[in-house]
Amino acid sequence: MLQISHRGLQMPASPIRKLVPYAEAAKKRGTKVYHLNIGQPDIETPKQCLDAVKNCNIHVLEYSHSAEYCIADSMGRIEQRTLQQDDYIRIDIPGPGTKEGDGYDWVKVVNIQEKTDQQKNYRLLAVTLAASNNPVSGNNEIAHFFEEGATSTFILQLQNNTVFASYYGRNEVPNTDVERLTDKVRNALVGMAAYVGISEIHWKALLKGFLKEY
Repeated sequence: MLQISHRGLQMPASPIRKLVPYAEAAKKRGTKVYHLNIGQPDIETPKQCLDAVKNCNIHVLEYSHSAEYCIADSMGRIEQRTLQQDDYIRIDIPGPGTKEGDGYDWVKVVNIQEKTDQQKNYRLLAVTLAASNNPVSGNNEIAHFFEEGATSTFILQLQNNTVFASYYGRNEVPNTDVERLTDKVRNALVGMAAYVGISEIHWKALLKGFLKEY
């Protein structure tokens, strides 16, 4: 039987949606209903905005990257700072998450290497992440779509104002050693997608984050 994640259970229901059926029923009875919904526009949309939409020259409305990343400390608390050794990264992939990760995938920063040569105008940053447990729950179960032992190494090199980025994955085996059948299937699908390169756009988003920090 499917279970809702802890994060989903904590999300309050929308009060407006609860009231809509009553409002519609009142209208059918002939009762005048005054809508006080916050956020519904009651003025005309500016002509400049409509013209921008009409004259838009975009031929393909591309997806944004499909995952979000947050730095977390050893207790799983979100931090707004530069990445450090032994930090965790919380990955939010669209769709249902696993029970072990409370809806997220987790990796731990196991190695950070930096190298700078000012004379050659060269700089290197290498970050290795490993599939990890959920630091919030404190248990030892791997909360990632890859098994324990899987690592991802990101390397950024700056040479004469040109940036080179590369990614190396090791031991990338889908994590099916989990309790729920739905999590087994989910991890198998996400892991396989990552293995064949479909998730490359996710890693590009993370690399861009490293570029902004460093």
